[in-house]
Amino acid sequence: EFFGAFQGLFPLFWVIIYFVPIYRQVSRLVKEKESRIREGMKMMGLTDFAYHLANYSYYFFIFLFLSLMYSLLTMINIFTYSTWIYIFLFFFLYSLAINSYSFFIASFFSNARTGSLTAIFIYFTMWIVGGTRLDEFASRGSKVAGSLGPPLAMMMGANTIASLEGAQMGVTSETVDFQVQNYDFETCLWFLFLDAVLYLLLGLYFDQVWPSQYGVNRHPLFLFQKSYWFPKKRSQTQATEDKEDLKPDESNVDVEEVDQHLQAKEKTGDCLVVRNLKKQFGDFLAVNGLSLKMYEGQIFALLGH
Repeated sequence: EFFGAFQGLFPLFWVIIYFVPIYRQVSRLVKEKESRIREGMKMMGLTDFAYHLANYSYYFFIFLFLSLMYSLLTMINIFTYSTWIYIFLFFFLYSLAINSYSFFIASFFSNARTGSLTAIFIYFTMWIVGGTRLDEFASRGSKVAGSLGPPLAMMMGANTIASLEGAQMGVTSETVDFQVQNYDFETCLWFLFLDAVLYLLLGLYFDQVWPSQYGVNRHPLFLFQKSYWFPKKRSQTQATEDKEDLKPDESNVDVEEVDQHLQAKEKTGDCLVVRNLKKQFGDFLAVNGLSLKMYEGQIFALLGH
């Protein structure tokens, strides 16, 4: 009777528990775009790889600790017949899948509140729809396909654990591939791992190509472009030409000569250098080859109309 009730309540309990991590993670990621913190870090030299690695690692270790705690606590009085490593992998892989899912959803939004609520709505809807469709009479094919949704894979995995625990067998190396209602625990673990990788890759892709009011999006087929995999290095000739472009026009009497004190800042890096800046709106070229230097301790202004 306990595990009969467990089959219905445990997945719901676990779905609700992850409302907070999903909301916080999506909100945090989108807020960094919304407040242009991420663009500021990129201007200071932060690469996309380092940014995503830092974010993913932060939640990776949080979920690692929580999964260890959950698995140890449930092994005491609930999963008494199962092997600990399988229960730990179940919690940990599900957490990673939710982590990747949150990153995937965040790539589509520029408003933190809208993105967070939408992520929770889709997440909960997946569980409700799947829970009504993937019952005990559903085919194995439909259950395997449904496992592409993290809450559905978790739900069917939890039901499999409950059935095996109720039969006093538990999830062990002998029963991990044992099918219960056309589903087995090994399939659950593999698909949770697949979900974690799949949603992460989709998030990385759409983060680059999805139109946003912050940053510049890439072409949808940028992965098939040679310039992405083999970027051209700036030649010494191009670097020399850029330096020549930044030299003031000596024939123009309105150009103030740069004194030696400011020239020293160029060597120490205490200045901002812009070379051949271009900005285009549709077919209109608004800025064409602007080059300038802004020195520390000076007030810089662009005059025009």
